[in-house]
Amino acid sequence: MRDPSGQIRPLQCYEPSQAVRTLSVHLAPDGNMDAQFEYMLVTAQSWAIRLKVGKLPRHLTWKAWMSTITKTLEYPLPVTTLTRAQCQKLSSVLIRAALPQVGVVNTFPRALAHAPRKFFGLKIPDFYIQQGVAHVDRLVKLSKSTKHPTARLLRHSAEAMRIQMGCNGPLFQVPWQCYNLLDHSWLKSTWEFVHNFGLRIDDDDIPDLQPWRECDVLLIPTFLRLGYVGQELRWLNMCRLYLKVSWLSEICSGDGIRIIRRFFEHSAIPVTSDVRYPIQGDPPKGAWIIWKRALQRLCNNNLVLHQPLGHWVRSPAWLYDPVSERLFHQAETTREYQQVRTRRSRNSWATFSNPVDAGEIPKSALPATVIPGQNPMMTGFSELLQTDGMHRADTFLSFLSGINAEARWVVQNVEIVGDWESWASASEHRLQGVSDGISTSRELLAG
Repeated sequence: MRDPSGQIRPLQCYEPSQAVRTLSVHLAPDGNMDAQFEYMLVTAQSWAIRLKVGKLPRHLTWKAWMSTITKTLEYPLPVTTLTRAQCQKLSSVLIRAALPQVGVVNTFPRALAHAPRKFFGLKIPDFYIQQGVAHVDRLVKLSKSTKHPTARLLRHSAEAMRIQMGCNGPLFQVPWQCYNLLDHSWLKSTWEFVHNFGLRIDDDDIPDLQPWRECDVLLIPTFLRLGYVGQELRWLNMCRLYLKVSWLSEICSGDGIRIIRRFFEHSAIPVTSDVRYPIQGDPPKGAWIIWKRALQRLCNNNLVLHQPLGHWVRSPAWLYDPVSERLFHQAETTREYQQVRTRRSRNSWATFSNPVDAGEIPKSALPATVIPGQNPMMTGFSELLQTDGMHRADTFLSFLSGINAEARWVVQNVEIVGDWESWASASEHRLQGVSDGISTSRELLAG
């Protein structure tokens, strides 16, 4: 690329794991601290060798220890994510070299070496604690800032952390079993420090993931309650990230009654979500076996949920209007699709194409179960019905009568007599439909 003077300069290509020194800190895109730790270790060892050769008086040795090498190693700690073992290694190199030079036996207890003077300690800095305190200090100071670039970076990292774990609530109070679901990061290192020392940090400005329906549940906390931990939980999270879902409703039919078989059998295309998920490759076969086993505990053999989902609290991304037979997708803009006229069975998927910008979505539109793609596919009408009481019984009947001719046999003998509107308004009444030996129920509530 061109430099400020207009000259063409080559750019060096690095691997994500390769660190480059910036402002005395070696940083790698994948967050590993290998190069930075090696640099700090060599710096500490070099100082220790010079100390042994220099033969300074005791008071100057102590001053050099606290004011030179200690400050050099403390400088990058606010941005590093060194482990406790790495920090102890750095301290050990300095302590072994400096303690004899200041007149203290080399076997002096390390706990007392880092203890305050009032407890008869030497007050030697503990780099792991120094690093953790620096993290918490910056996290608290920048938490309310909206303009500082580091504050914005931390907020983005916190939102990504929530999406990767798939859990709501204060980030540092999520069940500790979710720690290993995260990629290496600054916030993950901070969480480990807070957890190890029993600290509590509340965050009230990182938005939670919002449910789509009443009785909706997040998948990862649900799997935790079912007893999945360790490698099995990591595999389940990999499957969830691959499919780009967080809530149970996102893998369920539009009526909220059953899990879509394509999600259950790992034949579903990753969904198009309004959440920006991290890139996750296709998990191994063993992960999908655990995924299927976990979902099976939420439903029966027909994939009908033990606890059906309730009313919609957010407008779903896909809606189908049975009157005009159009499919609508709500994202940054609303698009509508026309149905492709093909001969198909009752159990096949309808295909839609020719997307155009849509105006107002018809009030008769219902939530739809859709597999996105170049030409979106929508399942049969049985999975479109919702039980949220927002549609009158006549809308239900007009919906049935609006289905294609091939499936119209379903309603050709349907007849409602008497005061059916008042009958439908009673919440205790239900309409039972039976077809091919499979029974499904739909509540008919007045709008």
